[in-house]
Amino acid sequence: MIRTRHHETGAALILAVLGLLILAAVGAFVILALDRNTDTRVAFQKNVAGFNASEAGINVGAGGVMTAMQNFGLPTNCSTAGTSFPENGRTVTYWLSVPGGTPGSCNETPQTINEPSSSPFQSLSALVYTYNLTSSAANAQGFTEATVNSQFQAHLIPVFQFAAFYAQDLEYLPGPTLIVNGRIHTNGDLYLNTDNCGSPITNGMNILGQITIVGSGRPGTAPLNRGRKDDLSVNWNNVYISLDGTSSNMQVLGTDSAGSTSCAQVATRQIPQSEIDTFNTNGQTRIAAGVRNVTLPVSAGLICAPWLTGCSGGGSYWQKADIRIVLDTTTTQPLVDSSHGPSLYPVEVLNSDGSVDTTRTQQLQSFMKTVPGAITYSDVPSPSTGNWDCRADANCETDVYNQRTGYVTPFPRSGQYTGCTVNRGPRGTIYTDGSNYCNDYRYGGFYNWRESKPILMLNIDWMALEEWNNRNGNVLFNEATTTNGGLIVFASVKDTTSTESYTASYYGVRIYDAGRVQRNGSDPGVAFATDRAMYLAGNFNCPVPNYSGPTTSPASCGDATWPPPNGAATDQKPVSVAADTINVLSCAWIAGYRAGSYSSSISPCGTFAMNTDQWSAECGTGYGVSGSKSGCRPVDEASTLGSGSDVTGATCSGSGCTASPTIVNSAFLAGNDLTWCPSNANGTNCGTQYYSGGLENYPRFHENWSGKDFWYQGSFVSLGPPYHDCYETAAELISGTTVGDDPAYTCTKYSLQGFWSTQRYSPPRRRWFYDVSFNNAAFLPPLTPRFVYLSQVFFTETFR
Repeated sequence: MIRTRHHETGAALILAVLGLLILAAVGAFVILALDRNTDTRVAFQKNVAGFNASEAGINVGAGGVMTAMQNFGLPTNCSTAGTSFPENGRTVTYWLSVPGGTPGSCNETPQTINEPSSSPFQSLSALVYTYNLTSSAANAQGFTEATVNSQFQAHLIPVFQFAAFYAQDLEYLPGPTLIVNGRIHTNGDLYLNTDNCGSPITNGMNILGQITIVGSGRPGTAPLNRGRKDDLSVNWNNVYISLDGTSSNMQVLGTDSAGSTSCAQVATRQIPQSEIDTFNTNGQTRIAAGVRNVTLPVSAGLICAPWLTGCSGGGSYWQKADIRIVLDTTTTQPLVDSSHGPSLYPVEVLNSDGSVDTTRTQQLQSFMKTVPGAITYSDVPSPSTGNWDCRADANCETDVYNQRTGYVTPFPRSGQYTGCTVNRGPRGTIYTDGSNYCNDYRYGGFYNWRESKPILMLNIDWMALEEWNNRNGNVLFNEATTTNGGLIVFASVKDTTSTESYTASYYGVRIYDAGRVQRNGSDPGVAFATDRAMYLAGNFNCPVPNYSGPTTSPASCGDATWPPPNGAATDQKPVSVAADTINVLSCAWIAGYRAGSYSSSISPCGTFAMNTDQWSAECGTGYGVSGSKSGCRPVDEASTLGSGSDVTGATCSGSGCTASPTIVNSAFLAGNDLTWCPSNANGTNCGTQYYSGGLENYPRFHENWSGKDFWYQGSFVSLGPPYHDCYETAAELISGTTVGDDPAYTCTKYSLQGFWSTQRYSPPRRRWFYDVSFNNAAFLPPLTPRFVYLSQVFFTETFR
């Protein structure tokens, strides 16, 4: 029994010890499991953080591609070493490459496509580039935590493929019947209204192109609105939108309700998505609201000049210009020498870094002496002379503007300089034979009623300059260049060096006598650019005008068919104008054009042939105010005249001097005012005095166009408000923010100075058309800005 007990006792001890060992093992397992769970959780967290960091590399790499393309370039960082940057305590490296391309090179041939039906920009022409991106994140110890791979496509869509393309709210509120034959896009909200009632297509507003709207996202607003923004009580008459792009299948965007054709005035109506959907039938999207935000280039980054603070090196147009012609207000010098002429602001050719190109400046000044009056500037009266303000002085024309002594440097008089034997006042035409030139390349002041100030204006007779350059072996520029798709001309008025900011100014550039923009039929198109206000005087890019053609199609300008076959034209060229603002002056503004006469023999708005020199015959003799001595000159700054007649006999009134029919064929890229007021920075219900002027007043007018036709064919692009006009200053003043005023001619003299409501003009009959040739990417103007959107092909993570 005793043994048994000992045996049982031993067994119990063994079992007890085994139980303790099991418990200890279980405890150890639990502790180990806890440690392993902690390690797993930490590892998981690190993997997530590493994955996020790697994904940031994809975003940075793709963003770099987009930025390069918006600046008219392509990425260059396809190095096999990759591109690294720190991110959340890690080093992220991404490798950009072209599928099937040469390692280390970003070179590729893009695919030209028409955007598919799945794209909000269906059927637009686009260049598509495909890229691979691999991105890895390494921790502080150098271990790779995550690697991700992506392939994406970058779609480059030229903005001149739209009838109107706006970065902010787009208001289109025309009075007479209107037909829009192209696309409309806005990154903000869209407001549509008209003063015309009746059935399509001979009445009301008629939009044939597709509409894409991002929407502002502001509380209480809608992407699409029927009626006015500045006055929410005005919504009337008829707006029609095509269901298939033709004029025979129109649907009304009703005033008081969907489908209503009532013309009675009601309140502005926000259009619900359900109603928008009724326009998208039979597989066609005619109105797309709430589309993704379109990333745009910045206007200042495109057209700024290097002396502007914050614009080191200049914008894209400046950098890529084939010639930069600048009126330099920072110095004075005589054209010949001080004994043979006054010291004036010099006109120079500048290099891309802003320095003077001595050789080409000498050539340009040789041209100025050989062809007197072709390159000039319109001087401004002395700021200390109070009579420069025509709004305050009804006799400003006789008091100052037409007085040779009203300017800091008096205009020529006999005996003033060696060889000067005549008197010439500010309004006197410079004779092409040089007999009254006196090496003084100035005209009198231009008073801008909207800005309420005189404008210091660089004037360029384009046809005279282009022909002279051709005859002299292209010493100023190569007219046949195709480096950026054609010739790029930048003109400006230079202010202080590196201290001028985005403030109001009194500077402008005027291009005139440009009915034919290139001498040779084989020459490419032209892009004209300035960081200042641009003024286009007379016909522009229309060598063979027809003033009596049909009003339902673009004016005929010499090419037998339009759009031209195979993307080529001989007469009309792919042309664009990029500027802070764009002003249009009619043919009547130029001496040599006889107001009211549409004869093709009358210069400078007559007929010009290609492949021949014509300036001397058409403009150099026979058509000026002095018989055979001159012609094609912007002699009369008629905006200053209150009433009576200007030098060429045009009748002037409170709406300006009488305009003449004029034709402009060009894409426009410029700033446009916003509807805005102190009580509401968004502009809603601010009142018509704060109205932006809308798309119908995108080109600024300065004449009495009543009953006169203004034919326009092109594309309107607005990337934001202007930087150098009084509208910006007035908005700042009223809101109490920092004021960027004009130091010479203030923007504070009048209420709403610079706003559309202060403009003096009577509107033209707008014969406006989208240039359908721009649908062919090969026939776009040089350096056409583009917007970019990215589409992902695949995205994967590599597990090791």
